[in-house]
Amino acid sequence: MPALKQTIVLDDAGDAGFKFRQGSSRYLVIACVVFDDPLDAEYASVVIRMFRRSLGWKDTHEFKFNKNRRKDKLAFLSEIKKCNFKIRAIVVDKMAVSERSQGTSSREFYLSVIRDVLVRFADRMENAKIIIDGDDLKQQAQRVRLYLRRALNTNKQKMRTFQPADSVKEGLVQLADMVAGSIYRSLQPDKTDHDDCLSIIENKVEDLWLYP
Repeated sequence: MPALKQTIVLDDAGDAGFKFRQGSSRYLVIACVVFDDPLDAEYASVVIRMFRRSLGWKDTHEFKFNKNRRKDKLAFLSEIKKCNFKIRAIVVDKMAVSERSQGTSSREFYLSVIRDVLVRFADRMENAKIIIDGDDLKQQAQRVRLYLRRALNTNKQKMRTFQPADSVKEGLVQLADMVAGSIYRSLQPDKTDHDDCLSIIENKVEDLWLYP
């Protein structure tokens, strides 16, 4: 089997629902944190673990954008930016997508957005390990794996493996959560800190796709 070339970790912010009057978010953000060298991914994992311990947190204490204090989020992003990774992301304005898309289930829509953002930069993917947050994906891992493989491996092996992950155990998923949360917060100009987090890691952003 060809050697692993990349590690790509995905997480989201917002939701994939279209029931706006019942609380569905206007935006869905899918963030991809891309490591072109497996060693860079391993190093980032170590940095996250060491930073967690420097705060006196237990190993099971997650870095999570919507739960951590502002100062901890800013400190985390300032620490992790020294690592070697790139950010590619999509921001979907769900109020502007077609009625056909709005008629799909939230799960199908969510997977289609993941597919689309990965296909968008598939020419820069090779033998990638794709990690996605979500315990619910474990129940349909084989289906998702086949779905992504059909979309990505059309004439070359872009995706080597797919792995649904538990964010408590996978620090890189926590990084993807913080990135997705930072992008989502930047879409909320009514928040006093709307630009604080993304500005720290903006030099890591290679592609920010606003859709449609």
